[in-house]
Amino acid sequence: MTAPAAPATTTPVLSRRADIGVWVLQIVLALFFAIPSAAPKLVGHSSAAEAFDTIGFGDWFMYLVGALELAGAIALVVPSCPACRRWR
Repeated sequence: MTAPAAPATTTPVLSRRADIGVWVLQIVLALFFAIPSAAPKLVGHSSAAEAFDTIGFGDWFMYLVGALELAGAIALVVPSCPACRRWR
């Protein structure tokens, strides 16, 4: 006896509005990660430097966190790029 075949699972397709909503949310989050969060750390703003000195980490960690936040912002936007969808 063989077991019955499992039904094929399909992923639900998002509606056009939901797709646009997710895309807009990704852009907003990417802008937040890049501008008010990563930029002060990458340019060495005094407030960011003071915050990292207060918690006991040096400037190297401030630049590392800034670079990782910028990488996260780029990673949020790249999958949404229509030209990049051809490579999927």
